[in-house]
Amino acid sequence: MTERRRAPRTTCDGSVCIYMNEKRAPSPPPPPPTRPDDDVCHGGIQVKCRDLSRQGIGISCNQPLQVGSEFAVVIRQPEPMVVLYGINRCSPNTRGSYDIGAQVLQVLHESETPPSPEKLSVEKQAFLRNLLSAARNNTCAIA
Repeated sequence: MTERRRAPRTTCDGSVCIYMNEKRAPSPPPPPPTRPDDDVCHGGIQVKCRDLSRQGIGISCNQPLQVGSEFAVVIRQPEPMVVLYGINRCSPNTRGSYDIGAQVLQVLHESETPPSPEKLSVEKQAFLRNLLSAARNNTCAIA
């Protein structure tokens, strides 16, 4: 099979918190974790990061995530930023979890002005701005 990626991947072996961009009301708190990556991190879901590139991320999660849905990752160093991803693949793996592939949709740095509504809806802007504010206040992060 020919590699179709547009950017080189870097393998990673760590945890990251993802924050789902959901338009519905927040769900009730989840049950206590039974495995390490079932842990909830400040309103997010802790997952394992498999690989990373300038254009996407590969993660493993204990629950399936719907293709077409979006999540954000908060990065605090070197400057606070939020990366919005769109899920384009979700498949069960042999470890009893799900391998998820997502592409970068938007990167929002603290120092830049928000994208215009034509590029990013007001709801998505609010979602990303709230996470960016949380990053500045150290209330969410990647591990």
